[in-house]
Amino acid sequence: MNIIIFNGKKSLLDKLPNRLKAYHNFIQPNHYLFILVDRDNDNCYELKQKLETIVAQSGLTTCTANPQAYHVVNRIVIEEPEAW
Repeated sequence: MNIIIFNGKKSLLDKLPNRLKAYHNFIQPNHYLFILVDRDNDNCYELKQKLETIVAQSGLTTCTANPQAYHVVNRIVIEEPEAW
């Protein structure tokens, strides 16, 4: 397992498209990416759609889009991750 921490949500959302495009080139069938992002004051539905769109544009598939064949799981954390 490898955990990559970004410097805030803006940093994650800015860097995520290029990182996912790179992963698309070499991800193995049995490997999964979990994207956890803090909700803050964002609308959960809009934030989830933004993540889903970024993943789709990278050429990868999310669990939401295809529960049978996916590499990415997007999750919005309601409580602050720092509290973990």
